[in-house]
Amino acid sequence: MELPVELQSLLALGVASLVTFVLTQLAKFGFDFSGYKSQLVAALVSAVIVVVNALLAKIPADFSGIVTAAFQVLVIVLGAFGIHGLYKQVKK
Repeated sequence: MELPVELQSLLALGVASLVTFVLTQLAKFGFDFSGYKSQLVAALVSAVIVVVNALLAKIPADFSGIVTAAFQVLVIVLGAFGIHGLYKQVKK
């Protein structure tokens, strides 16, 4: 079992935003990672996805259908929030 592609993309976006924020804050203290920002983001995103997939691999085969259904519901709910936010933005 592995994380669905939609959630992998969402997780990658969240990790990339967090790493960029941390590196920006570190730049205020004199640490300059400007040339390595994209490499750090790519490495950390890959590491997080591998760890999450390794944890999902420990789920017994009997429960894989339940977990897959839960992930599908999560993707649908997050998509609905996105569409609602877009609708509110366009309506203004």
